[in-house]
Amino acid sequence: MKAFRFRFPRAVVTFAVLLLIAGSAFAQATTTGAISGTTSSSDGVAIPGVTVTVTSPVLMGPRTAYSGDNGDYIIRGLPPGKYTAEYTMEGMASVKRSLDIELGQTSKIDVAMALSATSEAITVTADAPTLLTTTQLGSNFNNEELQELPIPRTGGGGFLANIAAMSPGVTQNTFNGGQVRINGAFGYDNVFLVDGTDVNDNLFGTAHNLFIEDAIQETQVMTGGVSAEYGRFTGGVVNVVTKSGGNEFSGSARADVSNGAWRDETPVELTPRASKNSYIYSGTLGGPIVRDRLWFFVAGRQDNTTEARNLPITNIPYQFTLENPRWEVKATGSISNHSLQVSYLDNETTQANNIGLAGRTMDPQAFVTRTLPNTRKAVFYNGIITSNLFAEIKYSEKVFGFRNTGGTSSNILDSPFLSRSHNPSRHFNAPFFDSSDPEDRNNEDLTASGSYFLSTKSIGTHDIKGGWERYTSSRTGGNSQSSTNYVFGANYKTDAAGAAVRDANGRFIPIFTPVSGATSAQPFTTLTNWQPIRGATVDISTDAFFITDSWTINKRFTANIGGRFESTTGEATGEIATVDAARFTPRLALSVDPMANGKYKVDLTYAEYAGKFSERQFAVNTNVGTPNSISYRYIGPGGEGLGFAPGFDLANYEITNASFPLKNVFVDDEIVSPIATEWTLSGGAALGRNGFAKMTYTTREWTDFWEDFVDPSTGSTSFAVSPTITRTFDNTFYSNTSDLYREYEAVQLLSQFRFFNRWTLHGNYTHELRNHGNFVGEAGNQPGNASVYGNYPEILSEARHFPDGKMPGYQKHRLRVLNSYEVGFGRAGTLDIGLVFSYDSAQTYSFIATGVPITATQNAALTAAGYKSPPTSQSIVFNADQWLDKRAGATSLHDLSGGAGLGPGTFNATHQFDLALTYSVPIIRSVAPRVKFEVYNITNEQELRFFNTSIVANTTDAASVTACGGPCPVDAIGLPNSFRYSGNTPALSPFGVARDANDYQTPREYRVSLSLTF
Repeated sequence: MKAFRFRFPRAVVTFAVLLLIAGSAFAQATTTGAISGTTSSSDGVAIPGVTVTVTSPVLMGPRTAYSGDNGDYIIRGLPPGKYTAEYTMEGMASVKRSLDIELGQTSKIDVAMALSATSEAITVTADAPTLLTTTQLGSNFNNEELQELPIPRTGGGGFLANIAAMSPGVTQNTFNGGQVRINGAFGYDNVFLVDGTDVNDNLFGTAHNLFIEDAIQETQVMTGGVSAEYGRFTGGVVNVVTKSGGNEFSGSARADVSNGAWRDETPVELTPRASKNSYIYSGTLGGPIVRDRLWFFVAGRQDNTTEARNLPITNIPYQFTLENPRWEVKATGSISNHSLQVSYLDNETTQANNIGLAGRTMDPQAFVTRTLPNTRKAVFYNGIITSNLFAEIKYSEKVFGFRNTGGTSSNILDSPFLSRSHNPSRHFNAPFFDSSDPEDRNNEDLTASGSYFLSTKSIGTHDIKGGWERYTSSRTGGNSQSSTNYVFGANYKTDAAGAAVRDANGRFIPIFTPVSGATSAQPFTTLTNWQPIRGATVDISTDAFFITDSWTINKRFTANIGGRFESTTGEATGEIATVDAARFTPRLALSVDPMANGKYKVDLTYAEYAGKFSERQFAVNTNVGTPNSISYRYIGPGGEGLGFAPGFDLANYEITNASFPLKNVFVDDEIVSPIATEWTLSGGAALGRNGFAKMTYTTREWTDFWEDFVDPSTGSTSFAVSPTITRTFDNTFYSNTSDLYREYEAVQLLSQFRFFNRWTLHGNYTHELRNHGNFVGEAGNQPGNASVYGNYPEILSEARHFPDGKMPGYQKHRLRVLNSYEVGFGRAGTLDIGLVFSYDSAQTYSFIATGVPITATQNAALTAAGYKSPPTSQSIVFNADQWLDKRAGATSLHDLSGGAGLGPGTFNATHQFDLALTYSVPIIRSVAPRVKFEVYNITNEQELRFFNTSIVANTTDAASVTACGGPCPVDAIGLPNSFRYSGNTPALSPFGVARDANDYQTPREYRVSLSLTF
């Protein structure tokens, strides 16, 4: 049941085999790009000793290199932007090339030189850079493209997620907002970098908004074949670099205007939004302090917006307000080919009418006003040590915290409630979390690397890069779930139509149901007593060593041989060891240029990626984010309302389980993070000088899942849960398993063509052949979940508890077409037309009933196994064909596709057009005012993307008998073998109905911005 921990032997064998076939050029540096190529005579003979000099407005002074024995050269550490490269040699006519350097990419420029006939340089424009030159999969988007296209500048770091979603293999089909899913990976297992700083939320893997949109210089999205330089993910990397100033003063000022009335209402929004403008102001300024020696860059952003929202289920409208001042400063200095950059960004957010459980909170009583302090700082050095040796050192730090994020009352009546008949459960009565338990999620990163360029006649050309990284993530806080230390599980009272009934004070009315009176539609009431340790801290540190060798074998074959070794340790308050693990992951590739001219390419890559060490997973044996908890079930009299005293009396509850991480939670000493194994095969072709097309087959497989085990071998522990009560509870043991599986397989198309200077067309399409498994591993507000697989195995059925099928992120077809077109009006200005077409095929859902009682057969098995605190309820999965409802008026399931296991049901596909019109008029030199008008979802499509999928298992209660038309069938262990529609009452069946406005495609919306650039 436990997986092989340290995969070094297998990795070494794989490394040795693939070493024979080798790989191609990977990404160079985190915040820069490079230029490389060959110099030769007109008859193709290599010319060594050619001087290559590059200059650019984004580069401090010129950079120079010399071609080696094979006529090849490389210049590293180049900020992304437009460059001029000049090639000179005595007796030869000099050549100039204009080119673009992209973030994390190497631009290939091969130059043929002729004998000197004139002293004047020959200037030509290089071919447009394409992703054919790298085996790494993904996309690059520069500032100009981001300004022209309609890409929503959503709150938080969602803007970076929106950019990433323009790439093949990337979806936003995740459980939590702001996440992306890359090539079938977990939504929380990606890396977001801004100026070399890891800006990830430690738990959810979303990007903190530690950037200013107008300051972004370029964004690189890496989805496959990722260099060994990058680690701590099984998904991908989104890498952002911001502007740095220059030898000329430049800047911008911008005002974004939005209005709730500028967006149409969905069918469930019955009240039109109030007409009220919200404004976001931003500005940038950069320039020289000392030309070619010291530059500055500053940026600021002030967001004071009000957004009309609706709560789920109840559709109660409310105003969410946000205040978010951000400011950034950056200084860049250079002396004799050595550059030092220092940057700092401060970002504090205040949110009024915030809800702790987004998408699940349905009661205004849960609103709070919270603040989120957030900063990033970075120091980055790079320099040319010798003509062939280039060095980089980077230090970065991110700080993020939660303040005033939950309730303040200690009265048990002000405890939060979670409904028991919804999936996911709905939250009402009081705020979740606890304002007296602040939380911090920080990280610190130090990296040093060196690159050496070796050009030989005998063994080809080698661009070797190696380095070391120390990355530490920290979390502080007890993760208190409630200011009262209690959370109830109970349904709320509804009327005949299923609408919530309120008491005289406008409060939801909880229903207290004892175990003896519970039914499948009205489960018994539960109570959890959370006992957090406030101020507890955990640090998880990873030391990584990586090396890559980009080997040019000859004009047709290039290779990359790389690997990454990671050693991770963790320590929490009380000197508790959380993890001590090591991994080696190879990154290898082969690239073939059959015609030796760059027109056609075939690439093969193999990579292993080790997932992040999340504090939510690798601190479960501590009280950091994992409070002690005692679980109860209600055995008192039935009743309802906040005034029903028996429902709040602990004497009417019996203990069912407890988890005290320091007492009955244990972690395998050799536990490691999951690993993803990836193969890609690509074929591409240049489309003239201005475009390319590339098709890639990608496959990934995950192993070594992080899992919890409760079985007879894990034992039990007796301890005091209160000064007067001592009980014995089953132990939980965390380890790895490869008995479960998760697989991804897709064909991806990527193309770009510039018809002429004013018209560029991008397109990408992803066809998922397979996105299957039986390990989901995440849920709403729960990144990094374990499954039920290892818990009480005597009562588990694979088909009912952990079946395989389509993963929640499965999406068969996904298409994005990005069009940028510029219309010139001479002195009257220009109009940029940005158009995005999106098509998303239907997502899937499963038929899962929650709160199903443990059967008599299961109880007998639990008793025979000797468990001390066995479960009292469970969640079970049904086949689509097990739907059974014979009540009058019952109809077939919505979009029922048939089949068993996970994902047999489908929602609806969506498509839409988004448009951006940007008109600018130059006034004096580069000074140009602009107005940008955006329309999202031009045709106002309003497909029901998601809906209520809650179901009820047919057991022995009256409603079940009615639905079945008699006794309901059960399987061999007594589990219900049929299900029916769910609802707030047994008579109501809202399956297939929207829960809130977010279930619909976002309706048509207008936005306007005014800006001035210079």
